[in-house]
Amino acid sequence: MSSEFLVAERQEGVCTITLNRPDRHNALCPELLVELKQQLRSLAEGPGMHVVVLRGAGEKAFCSGYDLGSLPTSDSEPTLPPEEPVAEAMESVKRYPYPVIAMIHGYAMGAGLGLATVCDLRIAADTGKFGMPPAKLGVVYAPSGLQDFLNVIGPANTRYMFLSARTVEAQEALHLGLVNQVVPAADLRDVVYGLANAIAAYAPLSLSGMKLILNRLVESSQLSPSEEEEFTALRVRAFNSQDRKEAMAAFQQRRTPKFLGE
Repeated sequence: MSSEFLVAERQEGVCTITLNRPDRHNALCPELLVELKQQLRSLAEGPGMHVVVLRGAGEKAFCSGYDLGSLPTSDSEPTLPPEEPVAEAMESVKRYPYPVIAMIHGYAMGAGLGLATVCDLRIAADTGKFGMPPAKLGVVYAPSGLQDFLNVIGPANTRYMFLSARTVEAQEALHLGLVNQVVPAADLRDVVYGLANAIAAYAPLSLSGMKLILNRLVESSQLSPSEEEEFTALRVRAFNSQDRKEAMAAFQQRRTPKFLGE
């Protein structure tokens, strides 16, 4: 699938979604955000896409943030930034049933860094630059977005990023916990797709089950009785699945298992 705003390419269990606005450094706009939500929903409802790689077109940026040219220009009535399409797109990434990997080259700024933060894994080129500039723009960031950063890098580092409004290099981003790994820019593609292909070969029930539980535990470490029951049933299903039997057989036969998600 290709459009003015997104390009989606599928190959062997991995779908690459490219933010396709290189002339705007892949800045987010309402249309792109709606398409991203719809694309992830379509992938989730279809078979076989067990990893999503999210990247930006061109060489300069993963995503430069929200496109300021998309903001309302009228001062006649008090208004807020367009939080709904941003929040819905972020939620669709978090709720995608399988891992989403952010492949970060160049700039990841503002809402673009927020988009990377809601991905399950973040691999950055050593040329990456990261920043949260709301304080420089006279904007108060949405509570849901701040919570995403708190969940990933903790209170101290979230305060540092938002209150200093500094742009940090890739190695500092790694130290802060904004990314999981920093690699030479020339190796970024190989590293990301090596990881994506490895994950795509794992047991789908395990991947989706652990992501679901992890998401819930990030929201609250105290599970309700109904959630305990739901997650126990999920674990029982995986333990009794054909894939677990296949894993045990492959281990005994010293071969690579072939999982079917059953």
